[in-house]
Amino acid sequence: MRGLSASSEREQPLLAKVAMCRLALIGAAADSARLLSLLNGPNNELDAKLVADGAITAAFPRADAVVSVTLGGCSCVLLEGLGHYGRMRSDAHVAGPGYAFRRGLAVAAMAFGGVRLLVMKPGVCHEGSLRVASLGQFLRFGLMPDDWMIAVTPES
Repeated sequence: MRGLSASSEREQPLLAKVAMCRLALIGAAADSARLLSLLNGPNNELDAKLVADGAITAAFPRADAVVSVTLGGCSCVLLEGLGHYGRMRSDAHVAGPGYAFRRGLAVAAMAFGGVRLLVMKPGVCHEGSLRVASLGQFLRFGLMPDDWMIAVTPES
């Protein structure tokens, strides 16, 4: 895996299509159709799309299917309640799109033996180290300010 520069010309098509301040990308060694289905939510309340842009998928292992997850063109509301990227509110954990996102991520982590989450922000160089957390740790503590990519595993 290598870092990404959001100013790369090859990245611009995906980032230009999404009017957002953050883009949540989920990668898993999985069937892409099943991963899309799990991340869209049971009622298709989220917008999960397969990412084919090689500049973006290069940050993930080759075997990973990579999916962007947004709501209304942005991932910010989905990241609420995950620490660094949102207010820590008790209601963010029980209802709404952030809950649907975490539920989909949890189900995918259990179904595929783990997932990788990368949160991109246009104009920011995305590189760093991979942090590994159990699903319980991730749901309890969320994202840290220095997270680049986090691998969420079903085991503790």
